[in-house]
Amino acid sequence: MSKLPSAFDALMSNARVAASKKKPQSSSPNKHKTLDSNPPQNRQNSSPPGNAVSDTNPEESNGTKQVKENGSCVQDPNLSGSEKKMKTKVINVEDRVALLKSKMSELKKKAGDFDLRPVASWGEGECVPFMFLCLVFDIISNELRQILITDIVCNMLRTVMVTTQAGFAGFDVFGLQLWHTLQILYIFLQNLPYGVFKPEPASPARPGVAIGDYVLDLSVVASAGLFDGPVLKNNSDSFLQPDLNKFLALGRPAWKEARATLQKLLSATEPALRDNAALRQKALVPLSKVKMLVPISIGDYTDFFSSMHHAKNCGTIFRGPENPIPANWFHLPIAYHGRASSIVISGTDIIRPRGQGHPAGNSPPYFGPSLKLDFELEM
Repeated sequence: MSKLPSAFDALMSNARVAASKKKPQSSSPNKHKTLDSNPPQNRQNSSPPGNAVSDTNPEESNGTKQVKENGSCVQDPNLSGSEKKMKTKVINVEDRVALLKSKMSELKKKAGDFDLRPVASWGEGECVPFMFLCLVFDIISNELRQILITDIVCNMLRTVMVTTQAGFAGFDVFGLQLWHTLQILYIFLQNLPYGVFKPEPASPARPGVAIGDYVLDLSVVASAGLFDGPVLKNNSDSFLQPDLNKFLALGRPAWKEARATLQKLLSATEPALRDNAALRQKALVPLSKVKMLVPISIGDYTDFFSSMHHAKNCGTIFRGPENPIPANWFHLPIAYHGRASSIVISGTDIIRPRGQGHPAGNSPPYFGPSLKLDFELEM
């Protein structure tokens, strides 16, 4: 059975087809030519004019070495001063691809650990190499983990936008240059995730939305009277609560209105926050300084066995290995009472619960830490 072509193969194949259909164009006199247009006649006997580099022995021509990369010249970063203008090294296409491939693993890092400088091997302001995008989609095609794929895509977009800032100036929010730090650049204002946070350890909890490396404090926005739509105008106290319960209870009309209001406030054309430096400083809190909390107050909840594997493991604990799965599980989902206190924010340390245990045999029960702990991944 033949292997399906990867994303890399498909992109390169399409690129070759598109290139073959293009008619050859004459070179524009305004374009910088890096290749010698003169025919290679008697190169060994000709002496290069001025500071030009000889093809016969580049090391001995004023100590110069030329860097040619697929027809373009690249400076050696280890040189300084006038040497940078003269010394270069030869990099062919294969070496270029190998260099890019060696950096691809960096894209799998979390946003906080990702440094785009090793990945962006091209110069600042230069066009992003098509090969870079091909290699990104190639590693994505070999990944199954959705979270890791998201990290790769976000880091790739972050790299592209930072190295080509001039084309993305519209993403600047109040001069904060958030495109440097946005984790999910490609949906930006269309994705404003809600949460609950504390700006200081002793301050009360309040709702907010993430915007790059900042949190927009919705209690400040509400107190300033900026939620003035027909639904939220009389319900702006929803954002003065320590959780999102009241806001969520208002339903979809309130959610749509809140999102539209926030997108407007964060746009470059809206003066309410843009021209009010004091309000802006109060409303935008650096994400690194806040403490995130569980966004919803959970009174109680019912959980279910998610799979036969889950039901068998839990059933073994309560019923024994001889008959772990109840017969009715195959016909009707089995629910059980969940402990609301077990729901915590991501990154919280899990404390092994303490309770009464009963070892095998006739030994007396004891009180202490649980000997077994059930880990579940909620999707």
